[in-house]
Amino acid sequence: MSETPEQTPAPTPNPKVAEALSYLEAAEQSANSGDASRAAYTVQLYDQAVEKLAELAGEGANTARLQALAWVGRASIKRTQGPEGLLEALGNFDQAINLIKGASVEAESEDVRKNDLADIWINRGITQLGSQAPEAPAEALRNFDEAIELRRSLPAGPEHQYAYGLADAYMHRAAALGRSQSHGEAVKSFEEGIAVMGTLPIDENDWFRHQLAIAHINRAAALQAQSAEDSLVKALGAVDEAIALLRGHRLLERNEGKHLLAACLINRAGLILSGNSAETALQAKECIAESRSLTDALEKTEPNFADLGIKARHAFSRMTGLVLSEAGVKTDADKELMDAATDAVDEGLALWREWEQRGVGAFRQVSSQLFHFGCMLYLQHQPQFLAEFVLENLDPKRSALAVVSTPFMQQAGVEAVAIATKQLEDQGISADVVTLGAERLSEALRSLRGAQARFQELHQEALKVQAQMKAQAEAQARAQAEGSAPSNPQPGVN
Repeated sequence: MSETPEQTPAPTPNPKVAEALSYLEAAEQSANSGDASRAAYTVQLYDQAVEKLAELAGEGANTARLQALAWVGRASIKRTQGPEGLLEALGNFDQAINLIKGASVEAESEDVRKNDLADIWINRGITQLGSQAPEAPAEALRNFDEAIELRRSLPAGPEHQYAYGLADAYMHRAAALGRSQSHGEAVKSFEEGIAVMGTLPIDENDWFRHQLAIAHINRAAALQAQSAEDSLVKALGAVDEAIALLRGHRLLERNEGKHLLAACLINRAGLILSGNSAETALQAKECIAESRSLTDALEKTEPNFADLGIKARHAFSRMTGLVLSEAGVKTDADKELMDAATDAVDEGLALWREWEQRGVGAFRQVSSQLFHFGCMLYLQHQPQFLAEFVLENLDPKRSALAVVSTPFMQQAGVEAVAIATKQLEDQGISADVVTLGAERLSEALRSLRGAQARFQELHQEALKVQAQMKAQAEAQARAQAEGSAPSNPQPGVN
């Protein structure tokens, strides 16, 4: 009977290491929950992890990297807590950087250590960009340069992650340069990052392709910001690079791919319209239509698609305004375009209201701009319908959501109605309105004057509400003052 070979006993885990790791893991789970109310508790867990890991220094366990992770996790919470929290976060990142710099490389390779250090520099730079301090962009730029210097010396890394990290550092560097209005240098940094991304296997890795498309879009924005003679042409070329990466690709089987391509197309339409040319404006029409083909089915269920849907309609109204700006509505094609534009405005505003009813108020700014362009379209080409359009969107008696209209919308509506009324009264307007005839002209004036009267009523109602609120506030202040005053002493009982 043969002897059974002795088995080497498994190493006994260090209970102190296990305890420290339990705090770190609990902190990470709490942080990943996304529950802002747990922030203080999460920071406390990170603090305990840092304390326990610091006690293990010199015991042979490679705890410096884990301790640095705890400091970085703590910083990720603190930087969301206002200016003081942001400053504390920067100090936390500095702690992590010092730990990684002094860490032993016996357990972790030098490449891993450099990559970890680069990650921390990038996170520190991103945090700097969240500051309003005038020196913040320059300091962030220095952080990103540190990360780039580290990653330039690295190989592509496992699954090309180090190479992607280098490209990512260039992208963040470009953002910091753009924040400093150094748009030419930002373009160069984007181009360096794109060159690195060109070495990545974008045909096998959809994430790399997705990020490369975003890099081209950001480069387009930086090119446009340069305001050079050829900026628009180059920016359009950059957007076209992004679109070419996405069209027909399997990325479009997922919502994030559809959203990115739709955003690229809206960006392209916006670039075309930024030229303010009636001759080229119609070139935006195909981009807008393709974008809507990607977003229409999802805009009532996904808020990020609703955002693009409203922006697409805004672009269509801008395009229509430019196309009709010279000759007005003359042909059947012009009338068809005008009808499509007013429909687009109505649809966009209806979509905004639908999301407002669900408690999503993120679309007020773009919807205000859409409403403004709607006012301008009606003012210029169909003033007889302007009063109805404005009151449907601003009068609470007609729309329950008129109360969420922005001051910009209210001003745009009042001004458009006042201008249209003046123009019709003076009869110094375009042929579009002159051809209305006396009866329709009189009807249009009645509706516009009625709208002005209604605005006056709404203004008086608003003043009454303000007065009531002021009176209530003053009454509450008096009641609080009287309640906090010392009471009259009561006579004692003998």
